[in-house]
Amino acid sequence: MPINSDIIDKFKSLVPKMHAGTYKGQGGRIGIIGGSHEYSGSAYISAMSSLKSGADLSYILTTHEASSIIKTYSPDLVVLPVLDDINYDIKIDKWMTKFHSVIIGPGLGRTNEARNYIKIALKHAQTHQIPIVIDSDCLYLLAEDTSLIQGYKKCILTPNFKEFKRLFENAFANEEYNEIEIFSSIESQCEAGKLI
Repeated sequence: MPINSDIIDKFKSLVPKMHAGTYKGQGGRIGIIGGSHEYSGSAYISAMSSLKSGADLSYILTTHEASSIIKTYSPDLVVLPVLDDINYDIKIDKWMTKFHSVIIGPGLGRTNEARNYIKIALKHAQTHQIPIVIDSDCLYLLAEDTSLIQGYKKCILTPNFKEFKRLFENAFANEEYNEIEIFSSIESQCEAGKLI
């Protein structure tokens, strides 16, 4: 099924137009709350994907331990070791005012500290009305507590099959999980092809 031309037109209207007076950052400043010593590559992939899809600046807010690793991957990224800072709550609030959107979760891990980073980042992103892409370890936390984003409309979830099932089972605890019916229902409402 071809993509509806209205969707393409809508997408084109969202992409900022470049002109001689533009400067670095006007084409998009993306914040990635992610990365850890064990999973530094996930935050890097999210940041580079943001740049390759047109964003001007990609910031990775990560732990001190992971920051030195991630900095070696690419000089194109701004890597900020703030997650395990004692003033993280204040710093993340300040950084949220600079971002056009934020990705929360890639490579953070599932420790109690990571859960705290996620909760604080979600809180400040919503306070500043920033669009959020929720990935990986943030999805794991949401499967336990969907109230963290309940009612927030500027939010995209990116679950794989297992993450989707965990989210569904929590959000619809009283309903039977039938993947064929669920995916058929979702596919019928989508404009773009099949779900994989």
